[in-house]
Amino acid sequence: MRKWIIFSMIMGGHECVAHPKDGVFVEGGLMTGMLKSIEDISQKPSCGLSILCPQELMQNAQPLFTTADVTSSITRFSTTAPVKITLGSKGLQIENFLPYTLSNVDIYMNTPQGPLKVASVPSLPKFTQTYVNPNLLPALANAPADSSFVIKPTDTSDPTTTRVLDALSQITVDLNLHFVKASASDPKWLTPTPQQAEELTDAMLNLTALLSSKAFGDAVLNAPFPFYNTSSGQPVIPPQKVLETYRAPQI
Repeated sequence: MRKWIIFSMIMGGHECVAHPKDGVFVEGGLMTGMLKSIEDISQKPSCGLSILCPQELMQNAQPLFTTADVTSSITRFSTTAPVKITLGSKGLQIENFLPYTLSNVDIYMNTPQGPLKVASVPSLPKFTQTYVNPNLLPALANAPADSSFVIKPTDTSDPTTTRVLDALSQITVDLNLHFVKASASDPKWLTPTPQQAEELTDAMLNLTALLSSKAFGDAVLNAPFPFYNTSSGQPVIPPQKVLETYRAPQI
């Protein structure tokens, strides 16, 4: 019997199965599996306040997906914010759900006065989670616990980092995703391995990039055929309704 992998999207209570596919985020040789080990950084000098060099960034780092936590709540993320940054009890929590190591990026906190730069990161490894002491980041003094953050490229980011973050900024389809553990009583499902979790995460980012694109919108709105829903009393669906359904936020 063919076995499938569970990849649960919280979409109004429904689940879906995702398969890896090529797209704007897939580039030859860049998806090589999860982070295998943490670099020995004990001898690296600190870069100073507000600059998160390896000594500060990697001392608490670990792979984002492991066999133990691939289905845990920690791995929940939004397709509009795959670099997930939050304030928690341990400090500034950073989770990079991208299959790319980002270079020379800045972290900004959203404030009523506008974005406030709180840190510079020379290198943010792919599929990695970490946390840093907020004392290293003076801009976080008195920051509300529910503060939101955004990551941006800089003039010294490499071309891949700039391209990926630009593509992410154009994703408007917001899917809140996580993995679920397969039921032992249903043999057709399997809990994803860490590598499969990485591949499925990348596939969902590619999917939402496609759904958010102008090309997809134009193709739906100008389709030379009608859309049907045979399960309803009104089988013909207006193209605008189809597009809105595909692009609706799913939590």
